[in-house]
Amino acid sequence: MKTALTTVSVVLLLSTLIWVAVYLEFPDAKLKPPETVLVVFLCTIATATAQYAWRRWQQRPKKESRAVQK
Repeated sequence: MKTALTTVSVVLLLSTLIWVAVYLEFPDAKLKPPETVLVVFLCTIATATAQYAWRRWQQRPKKESRAVQK
């Protein structure tokens, strides 16, 4: 549940930031609904990829620290 809420929050944040950037840069050419769907889809893919990479990085085997030789 926490992961789903985090994913939705990040996707909404990224999509809104992209929408605002497009609106400010091109005020006469606003995003149309199909373009908005594409932006949300790409943000979802980017978020899922980042979460997958983070989990893989967290689960990698840790190297055992070497004992200090006297």
